[in-house]
Amino acid sequence: MARLLLVEDDAALFEVIVPSLRRRGHVVVHAGTLAAARAALRAADDGSSGGSLDAVLLDLHLPDGDGAALLVDIVAAGGPPVVVLTSAPEEEAWCLDCGAEDFIAKPASIDVIDARLRAIRRRVERAAGGGDSRLGAWTFDAASGCLRHAGREVQLSATQSLVVRALLDAAALGEPRTVTRAALCKALAQAHGYEPQPKRIDKIVSEIRAALNEVAAGLPAIDSVPRMGYRAARGR
Repeated sequence: MARLLLVEDDAALFEVIVPSLRRRGHVVVHAGTLAAARAALRAADDGSSGGSLDAVLLDLHLPDGDGAALLVDIVAAGGPPVVVLTSAPEEEAWCLDCGAEDFIAKPASIDVIDARLRAIRRRVERAAGGGDSRLGAWTFDAASGCLRHAGREVQLSATQSLVVRALLDAAALGEPRTVTRAALCKALAQAHGYEPQPKRIDKIVSEIRAALNEVAAGLPAIDSVPRMGYRAARGR
């Protein structure tokens, strides 16, 4: 779950984006003007709004001012990562040069927005020295492809690591979400150039579980979701 500030004055957009992100477990604060956005940022800084912000989704063209000025101010103040949402793709290079963490051209699907937010979370964690991710009771070292627990280690194959990465990506911003077999097949297809059958995913997950059970039996790692796929187990 992430705490987000959406700065967007287009009702047709924020009336879709806000509830969609909330259904995915995020806390979303909405501001329709530059003034409201600055007030929300101040409230987050002083703690009066219930918590700090993990990211800002920022439209550049607001009724009372230029969102670009807010982007510059947030970056200068060391504020939360800013993802620019705009229908002006020609502004992408300027926004990134000014310190925007990402740039999404409208219209954009909620899946894309959420995926970009997860990517930001991973970059922030790596920058803070948090390159390891939790898969249930296990810690996944992305650099080496190892799962570790209490000094014990399981080395995953490249294919097994891809499956684990996909599950962790779906859990990067809060409650672990189910990754369907079809989605996992596509992830492997992008890496290997061919798309395996869904039963291959079941075999890969079984191999991972068997390897982990040999080292430390019974510790949670990957949960099955009947008729759908898999998700990262909650850390314990």
